[in-house]
Amino acid sequence: AMAKNQKYFDGPTVRNVVIQRNEIGHPVWAFYGYQVMGLFQSADEVTKAPTQKDAAPGLFRYKDVNNDG
Repeated sequence: AMAKNQKYFDGPTVRNVVIQRNEIGHPVWAFYGYQVMGLFQSADEVTKAPTQKDAAPGLFRYKDVNNDG
């Protein structure tokens, strides 16, 4: 059982990354992760995008779903 103030608990890890989560109001063992918008096409596009660790041309560009930059 989850603690009263606990909102979710994560499932097993795959290569040290959690890809499944149990959260109130969502399906059991729902998959979650980043939403890929495509690939960065240029250094200029990387500069103009929200901060993303290790961003570089040719790598995945992720959506900023909570608009926190």
